[in-house]
Amino acid sequence: MSNINPIEILGNWDKGYVIDYHSISSEYIGDSIFGHPMYDTVRTEIGQYMNELKYKGDLGKIDSIIQLIAPLLDKWSELQNINVIIPVPPTNVNRLFQPVYLIADAIGEYLNKPCFEDVLV
Repeated sequence: MSNINPIEILGNWDKGYVIDYHSISSEYIGDSIFGHPMYDTVRTEIGQYMNELKYKGDLGKIDSIIQLIAPLLDKWSELQNINVIIPVPPTNVNRLFQPVYLIADAIGEYLNKPCFEDVLV
């Protein structure tokens, strides 16, 4: 797990983790010729994969994400006692695909657990 830094989160559940931060730093470098702000952003490994999946439509990054988090999933003994994967609903942004559902489905496949996307609204 050297390429991720899981952070335990507390809440109304037995145990939960944020896999890592998305960005390490982001520095404003000026505006584009169209007047849009530009940034020099340094991302974590998973943050880079998420960026390429979400904004560039690189579906191959799903496998990269699963490979990156597999050691955490393998080590997390409580996962043996779960029955289903229930992803947190994404924002209402209209996308060709919702990355959160694709990743939840891939985690479900990795763990051999069903994924139900329509439980939470």
